[in-house]
Amino acid sequence: MKKLLPLLAVSTITLVGCNAGPQVKSFTGPTGETVSTVRCTRDTTPCFEKASEQCGGGTYRVTNSYRNAGGLFADILPGPVTWYTMSVVCGKPDGVMPTFPLRGEEPKMPPMPQQAPVQHQTIVPQSIINKPVNCTSRTSGSIINTNCY
Repeated sequence: MKKLLPLLAVSTITLVGCNAGPQVKSFTGPTGETVSTVRCTRDTTPCFEKASEQCGGGTYRVTNSYRNAGGLFADILPGPVTWYTMSVVCGKPDGVMPTFPLRGEEPKMPPMPQQAPVQHQTIVPQSIINKPVNCTSRTSGSIINTNCY
């Protein structure tokens, strides 16, 4: 039961992070226009929906866009999740769609810990040292299993 509680907590946090909606931050740009930065994960559609919502359902133009690899909750370090970011200004559109060029590394899963190979020492009785030995080997990933008889 004690092991179940931490597992349940981690699972809940992961699910909440996966379902997090697009994030929006706004600021006044150098031209005096309000620039909204919209961020979303996995798919660009929520970014477009949130940008439209931010502009009261009206039109907007995209002034900048990119994608980068990050984690479920943030993109501080490269990770398995693709984050899409675009900066938009509400008003007359220019008809140019964002291209979301990649910044940094491609998204990737963190490396899985590898088990150290186990070395076995077999002591062979003197009575069978001079007998012929037949061996077969089978490879499974990076592990080689050898059977001799």
